[in-house]
Amino acid sequence: MLNLEKEVILIMFIAVIILTTLVILYFRIKHSGKIEKKEENLLEDIKNIINSSNPEQKIYKLIENEKKKIDLVNKDVKKVLNIMDNLLEKLPEEEIEKFAKSKDFELYQKILTKFGIGE
Repeated sequence: MLNLEKEVILIMFIAVIILTTLVILYFRIKHSGKIEKKEENLLEDIKNIINSSNPEQKIYKLIENEKKKIDLVNKDVKKVLNIMDNLLEKLPEEEIEKFAKSKDFELYQKILTKFGIGE
């Protein structure tokens, strides 16, 4: 029984950390002005979860829903990056070399690698 209590405490502790992180992230995004009114529902969802009878299960569901949203955005980003990479290849050779020598090129490669493009 003691191990079960420790597991419940650990799950609750992790849930609090996740919720705190989500709330901090929400306020950073909101403060930067990059959030629309419809996205304010996330904070309301978090408040409702905290007050619910089974917060652990609802937290996991909320996290899964947010992961799905992120995956959809990442899919779109990857598609756009592919398009941009193909367009960049059509530039004159001297422009490509100039870009390859710039400090922005390292970031460009890092992002392409992150999304598995050009490997």
